[in-house]
Amino acid sequence: LILSSSFSATETSFSSMTSTKLNTLAEKGNNTAARVCKLDGQYTRLFSAILVGNHIVIIAMASWGTVLFTLKFGDMGATLSTIVVTIVVLIFGEISPKSIANNCPEQLAMLSAPVVQFLIWIFLPAVIFVPCMLMALASRILEPVLVGIAKNSAKNQSDSEADPWYLSE
Repeated sequence: LILSSSFSATETSFSSMTSTKLNTLAEKGNNTAARVCKLDGQYTRLFSAILVGNHIVIIAMASWGTVLFTLKFGDMGATLSTIVVTIVVLIFGEISPKSIANNCPEQLAMLSAPVVQFLIWIFLPAVIFVPCMLMALASRILEPVLVGIAKNSAKNQSDSEADPWYLSE
């Protein structure tokens, strides 16, 4: 839960920080601020590493919770675990850490920068593979859909122009 809340807070701190403040600190010689600015320049890798780490932790928590609840409550354990783990993760692993991080994003980004840099290195295969796979998948799924919508829209437009009784809105 602590790891999940750390990932969530870090995600929010990097997405809501003010780059101008950090650039000013970096120009004055603050090495940590310079590191944060460099990480901010690697936006896709930064957030991919944070999300991969957070999902690994949440899946492990859900699995662990299911095992414990099933041992204690039998067949109802899986259902109870889902309810309890979801509520706990939402409150203590997502909402609360993100609210706190939103109040001091630059400080938290500087505090977490070394860990995030390490995570990018550890999760490098996933950090590179996942965005590339998503882009390829999106282009294979979205492109035909968007082309179909565009063709349908063009057809409807030409049909309406040919119909003298068509009333435009």
